[in-house]
Amino acid sequence: MTESSPSAVCNPPSVDPSSLRSVYEDARREAEKHKWLESEKNGCDLGDQAIEDWYRQFWNKYCRVRRLEHLSGEQQWAEFASEEFGRMYELLLSGDDLLEDLIVRFEHGWENLRFTNWVHECEMSRPKIERILELLEIININIARLDRRQHHDQD
Repeated sequence: MTESSPSAVCNPPSVDPSSLRSVYEDARREAEKHKWLESEKNGCDLGDQAIEDWYRQFWNKYCRVRRLEHLSGEQQWAEFASEEFGRMYELLLSGDDLLEDLIVRFEHGWENLRFTNWVHECEMSRPKIERILELLEIININIARLDRRQHHDQD
């Protein structure tokens, strides 16, 4: 997550159709960059093999981070509901440490089941568990499981 500029701190994010981007299109550009870099390293064009390599290695995490950007109001992504854009903005501004902790864990690949285990292992209080569940519902990370073939196969 990037730091907010002073003006962003004062004004909640608003939906701007001109700033709407596509996860699929951005991912394709990233995969092309990966292909170029890997081809340069190997001294030959790796073609579709390098593209597939990028999707295999990075697609899921890439989508998760885009989901978190959307919810925080950093960037609006077409693949996520427009009414969810900036949904976590106020919570992040308030310095919600628990939310920040969950975001870091999601960025490191945690799934909802791992959070369940974490809650039990740490023997957290009932109010804290309820707050974690509330935040997990807001984040709804499973929505970030976009099917790359839906767009990738059309290329």
